[in-house]
Amino acid sequence: MKYNIISLSLLSLFACSEENKQDKPTSIEVEASVIYPISIQEENLKVSGLVKSQERAVITTRIMSEVKQVLVQAGDQVKQGDNLLVLDTQEIQARVNQAKAMVAETQAALTVAEQDVARYKALLKSNSVSVKENENIVLHYESIVAKHEAAKAMQTEAAYWLKHAIIKAPFSGTIAQVLMDAGSITNPGMPLVVIEKNGAIAIQCFVDESVINKIKVNETVYISAGEGMSKATINSKSNSSTSNSGLYEVELTVEDNQQTYLLGQTVAVLFNIKNSQASVWLPKRALVFKDDQTGVFVLDGNQQAALRWVKTGLSKD
Repeated sequence: MKYNIISLSLLSLFACSEENKQDKPTSIEVEASVIYPISIQEENLKVSGLVKSQERAVITTRIMSEVKQVLVQAGDQVKQGDNLLVLDTQEIQARVNQAKAMVAETQAALTVAEQDVARYKALLKSNSVSVKENENIVLHYESIVAKHEAAKAMQTEAAYWLKHAIIKAPFSGTIAQVLMDAGSITNPGMPLVVIEKNGAIAIQCFVDESVINKIKVNETVYISAGEGMSKATINSKSNSSTSNSGLYEVELTVEDNQQTYLLGQTVAVLFNIKNSQASVWLPKRALVFKDDQTGVFVLDGNQQAALRWVKTGLSKD
């Protein structure tokens, strides 16, 4: 059975009255049953929430470069490791080639230095060279070894930056935002793409500073989209307002995801915090629908039925 929540303050705003008409219609007796409200209670705090993924990544880059290609757009489904953006690699590739050349050069010098060390060691045994000359050869060899290791480190670093010139998806999911266009220049730490992982969802909403202290983590709340409702748990709440706006972020985890929610969808969040405005829960069969309006018949002081136009709110099975 579906029930609708109706604001009491609206029950008395409109009345379908025929008292001002000169010709009153003839009364006809009909059988009717009286339906009593299920409950009359204060209306809970209701705010708008946004459906998002529980796992969300803002992808940045560590290099300054030009964006050569943007391979995805918002809404695309991607797999882990898929290419998202390609940055200009010309400068980085030049560093890679330079490092490779230095590695090759120092490797050749290292081979010659190793041969010199072996030869001077044999000459020293036959007293053909002095100890000082042998020490100089050994020091030269150690210097070449250090240069060779430095060249290999430069090659590894250049390869690392070259790898980061292709922006890849860290996990499978949905592209939420693409923040760069082809031809744009990236800076280290600048957001490029926002990706959300498929699967478990969360609800993000913001509440006023006057009620943030009344909201408790792990409490159960309700969320609704259309006529359906689902339970959710308060996962976290912020202790500081966003941009000093007086609004505090609250994140919810959906418990019974029987209803399908879409990433980016706006939903209503119903907190267990009372407002001054009261509400009435009625069976849906008690409502009257006419000309895009909703009404209910109520008994007046003379025990006669009078139609009152109302505004419905949440509904649940």
